[in-house]
Amino acid sequence: MHPSGRGGGLTLLPQNDTASCPLYVGQKRHEVSNGLPLELFPVNPKQKLIALSSDLNFVFDASTICITSTGWRLTVEEATGRRLVGISGTIGNAGLKTVHNWFKIEKAGSGKYDYKIVYCPSVCSFCKVLWGNVGVFVEKDGRRLLGFTDQPLLMIIV
Repeated sequence: MHPSGRGGGLTLLPQNDTASCPLYVGQKRHEVSNGLPLELFPVNPKQKLIALSSDLNFVFDASTICITSTGWRLTVEEATGRRLVGISGTIGNAGLKTVHNWFKIEKAGSGKYDYKIVYCPSVCSFCKVLWGNVGVFVEKDGRRLLGFTDQPLLMIIV
């Protein structure tokens, strides 16, 4: 997957320059910058193809200095209440304890190759979660962090 608009591929970033951990899912600033390899794990491990609107774990194929998994997880920034995509998500084990680790790929607009990532898990029928588009927050220092925004980040699947 690669963003189809402004900015480069997806990567791991600290939230600010004062701490190296925890890490968040971010976007490279330049379109020519490829991101980290990303693996998708469907809720049904026997599923061979990734279907639109199906629950998925997104996991970077990368190592970090933070002692945690690189599986995506929706987090809440304490100071602002913003919902950001961080890491430390568990792969598999769908249910209440992992509901914040499941994302979906949805068709976006009329473009043949335009898709978006949404947080709208259906792995827990009794869980109450806020659904939202995953887009980009551009910080004052230019850092680009993924989180809930009104404007989804459009992606091309490659």
